[in-house]
Amino acid sequence: MTLRQLRLAILAAVTATGSGCATVMHGTQQEILVTTQPPGATVTVLPGGQTLQTPGTVRLARKDFHTVRVSQAGYCAETVYLDRVTSKAVYGNLVLVVVLVPAGLVAASVDADNGAAFFIRPDELSLTLRPIPAAGADACGELPVCQ
Repeated sequence: MTLRQLRLAILAAVTATGSGCATVMHGTQQEILVTTQPPGATVTVLPGGQTLQTPGTVRLARKDFHTVRVSQAGYCAETVYLDRVTSKAVYGNLVLVVVLVPAGLVAASVDADNGAAFFIRPDELSLTLRPIPAAGADACGELPVCQ
């Protein structure tokens, strides 16, 4: 197979599947495990409003930034902001850019658009909830939890 034929085959594969390296390797969603001490807390994830009771797993779109709100009667509510970091799988798209510019650009664009270019961090939340102080819930001094 000549280099030209190889380039055409790669371009055809990327165009036909409509996906980049990160999409193929780990997809556009990621599961996040959420646990609390004590268990049984209600978790709400934004955007989308998914809810679960701890311990539990939530499936999130990699393309979005997420806020996790954890609450349980008698305990201070907690808020955790999840971040996105670039997946190393996107570097496969760079190889395609070097070998076959159009296919690499399409693949990189697809991965960025559908979110596969990212990992959500932290990928596991384990929170110890604080009992509401005697002074009441206003005394919880709610601050975002950094994982």
